[in-house]
Amino acid sequence: MNAVALPSADGGCRMGPPSERLGEAAWGPLLLLPALLTILAGPAGASSESAVTNFAFWNDYPLDRPLEERVYAAPPELIAYLVADNIKGGYDERPCAAAPDDAFLADMRGAIAELPTAVKRLVGRRLVGVFPVDDLGSTAYAELIRDAGGKAVAAFLALDVGVIDTPANTWATWRANTPFLPRNRWGVRVTIETEADDTRRNAMQYIMMHEFGHVAAVGTDIHPPWDRPFTDGPEALCARYAFPCLSWTVDGEGHYRSLFEESFPLRAEVRFYKGPAERLPIEDAPAIYADLDETNFVSLYGATTPYEDFAETLVSYVHTQMLKRPYRVDVVADGEVAQVLSSCWDTGRCDSKRAYLEELLGRFEDPEGGR
Repeated sequence: MNAVALPSADGGCRMGPPSERLGEAAWGPLLLLPALLTILAGPAGASSESAVTNFAFWNDYPLDRPLEERVYAAPPELIAYLVADNIKGGYDERPCAAAPDDAFLADMRGAIAELPTAVKRLVGRRLVGVFPVDDLGSTAYAELIRDAGGKAVAAFLALDVGVIDTPANTWATWRANTPFLPRNRWGVRVTIETEADDTRRNAMQYIMMHEFGHVAAVGTDIHPPWDRPFTDGPEALCARYAFPCLSWTVDGEGHYRSLFEESFPLRAEVRFYKGPAERLPIEDAPAIYADLDETNFVSLYGATTPYEDFAETLVSYVHTQMLKRPYRVDVVADGEVAQVLSSCWDTGRCDSKRAYLEELLGRFEDPEGGR
């Protein structure tokens, strides 16, 4: 079995007056002219990069709006930032503003609105907006926003329209295969929805719930900021952030290691969304998933970094335990299912993470709760 290919967005990288592409009433504040002049002046540089990571830039994006109403057109400064980041990271894609239709936007907003109340409160005032784009190079992108004093206070999300415009199981299967070189009759098959619920809207919900996990951690004691190395050592990590210490340790230079390196030797070599040179042979997948099943990571993606660990833990818990949706990974070798990974919440191997999330989400059950 080969990795599943996803459809590309057919809007391309079209620019032009917002009234021709989006409809201002539906998309909120658009301060396009000054931003467009900035981009036309030259390639993205330090000033362009710092604009969208500065909290003052987002003054016209109210944080007291319901989460489902924080879906906006991507401003040009954000597009310039994403392009510069892809160039820096070695990605070939050049992101551009997307123009999804009304049905697509309705699915996005509905997917957010249907999340549990405690989860929406957990994200709360930390999300400035969700911005659909084309040609991102991955499913989604979350970035920290800092105030004038340098403190992380919020985040924005960019979502690739072409990637998420697909049924839930197709998207989950595609992502699961990105660390591996494809080979016929070999692959990873993921089920996160029943056949009846295998929709684009539910794919969006799962994807955004993962990204909301990143947003929820901003400026909190969940885990350190992902844009700066944590160099204070393992004791300080555990004293300040309880969640990472369930699965990770860190050295004085900010390099993380999982607590399962000896029993999970290929973990550190797993790379999602990379090119062929950084992918592993698909023949390694059965052993990798067998080793994963002996850890407290909820997914292979969650085993890559402490930041993805929390985001995957949150989406997995909300998806399977709160929304009562399925989760199953089948590793197919030469046409036969060689390894099955079910939800870790059913096996007991994630009990410590269950306790952590129950306490965390419990703070937000009350409208006056939370930090």
